[in-house]
Parts: sequence; C-alpha cells; structure tokens
Amino acid sequence: MSVSSSVSDHELLTTSRPRLTQMKAAAWLTVGLIAVPGIPALLAPAVPEPEWESVADLEAITLTSSEGTEVSVIPPIGWDTRNVGTGQVFQSGESTILVMLYDREGRDADALAERLIRAARLNGTNTAFTGQVVSSADGTLTGRACTVVSSDRNGPCAFLSDDEVVVAVRSLGTADDPAAPIDDMVASMTGRQR
Repeated sequence: MSVSSSVSDHELLTTSRPRLTQMKAAAWLTVGLIAVPGIPALLAPAVPEPEWESVADLEAITLTSSEGTEVSVIPPIGWDTRNVGTGQVFQSGESTILVMLYDREGRDADALAERLIRAARLNGTNTAFTGQVVSSADGTLTGRACTVVSSDRNGPCAFLSDDEVVVAVRSLGTADDPAAPIDDMVASMTGRQR
C-alpha cells in the first residue's frame, strides 16, 4: 500500500529550507556590534588628560566621592598633582602618592578594603596590613596601615574610613627614589558627610 503525493521530494527539500530575508538588517547589526566598542578607542586620543599642577603651599585639596562625600587632604609641598575622578595623584620624581575614595554604600569598611587589595593583586600589586592603627588628626577617619609592593616599586599605604567612605592612600617609590611617608598626609585628612 503506497500513498501517492502530489509534492515531489525535490520540492519538499527546497521549500522547507528557511530563507534569509533580513540580510540587510543582519549586516547593519553586525557592523554596529563591531563599530560600537571601537568608538571609545577612537575618541580617547581626542580627550585631553588632566593637567599636572604644582603644589605651592599647604592649601587643602578636597576630593569628592561618587556619592558626594568630601575628604580634604593637604598634599606635600613642591609635588605635582592631578585629579583622577574620585581621587588625586601626587608625584615627585619617581615617587607617587595615590589617594582614592570609595563609597561604602552600607558595606563593611574592612571587607571593602580587602576587596580593593584583591583587585589590586590582579594588576600585580600586593598589599599586606602591618597591624598599625592610623587616623586623621581630627579623628574623622580611622583605619589600618599597610605596605604595598609591585614589581619595581614599594612603600607605605593605609586604608581609612568613616561612615560613608573608605580612603585608600598608597605611596610608591623606587630603590633610587624611595616612597614618601604618608603619616603627615593621613593626619591632615578631614572627612565631611554629604
């Protein structure tokens, strides 16, 4: 018993294949997916880097976190400085001090500091707490001292906090130009709640 069909095997095969009817849209989508990540790379050279400024006196520099908490710090005299968003870089020769603010957003300050240390380790910078307690002179920021080591630079560091932010201070230098002490900078810090 055979069933006859009016549709041949050839017609069945050619009509059951899906047709690509949206080739133009697919091509534009592909071009967009390739081009969009490249836009920042093309625009980066057009955006100027922040200028280095010389620190001439003991005027405090105020840093502001992403959520608006302010921390003031008195930089070392004669160093160059520039703003890096929620932080400030100070540089003299091969010595660098980096001060960064991180909003706690309800997180434990020690846990956030440990997380920042692990993230820096991925970039080749190792940090170990020394056990020393540090604080600003006015007591608004308290925390722990540490030592930071990278491939060719090392120095003292500290993680301080208040109820709103964690402040990371890292001082790095080379064998020829040792890292600057951070005690005076840490003591000069004052925090202001938003």
